[in-house]
Amino acid sequence: MLKVYYCKSCNKIFYLQRETDISCKICSEPMIKLSKPYEEYTRLDEEERKEFIGQDIQKHIQSDIRKGD
Repeated sequence: MLKVYYCKSCNKIFYLQRETDISCKICSEPMIKLSKPYEEYTRLDEEERKEFIGQDIQKHIQSDIRKGD
């Protein structure tokens, strides 16, 4: 099953099957695994995708902050 990954450094989306230590193919920075699977993500229109990515990034940032405490 394909998963959706986002690079917050270069703002690119990638669809990948693997799950561990995913680095961006463009800038080599770690990528964020988005919470929606590929099938659901591709059903979203452009505006819904932007909103979804923004929400997932916020969740990821909050999770990182909690881990640092």
